[in-house]
Amino acid sequence: MAQDRKKSALRGLMLLSGGLALLAFTHLGYASEGENPRTSVLKPTETAYIDAHTHIYQKDPEGAVQLLMSAMEHLNGSRVFIQTEPYGPGNPDAWDVEMILPAVKKHADKMAALGGGGTLNPMILEAYRTGNAGPDVQKKFRERAEAILKAGPVGFRHPPN
Repeated sequence: MAQDRKKSALRGLMLLSGGLALLAFTHLGYASEGENPRTSVLKPTETAYIDAHTHIYQKDPEGAVQLLMSAMEHLNGSRVFIQTEPYGPGNPDAWDVEMILPAVKKHADKMAALGGGGTLNPMILEAYRTGNAGPDVQKKFRERAEAILKAGPVGFRHPPN
């Protein structure tokens, strides 16, 4: 019974964060000087908040970041941490933080990015699947993690559960 309540609570939180993610994912162009009709209807919270887990549409990072900035302004958001998608091994659509960092860095006072979902996550899953986390796998993982950090994110997205 307690397990069902935990799952239900988790689903509710996922739906709430998914709503913000959907807002960021479904970017439609709008004039930068005008009010965005998609975010103008949002009502602010009484207290400023930090969104610690948001995804954006990586194929239009500039547009997605602008939409997210508008949503934050209307919702009283003070900071957001954007995470890369958590891909598995062999996904041809996998991407990592380098695709979105230029757009995110323009708003460093409000936004930060976490990397690793598109490259480190598949490595972790593959090591688990095969049981191989030997020295060669660890070296490759460390090299990729260091390359990600050099690009400039604030850290890494959480590993898969």
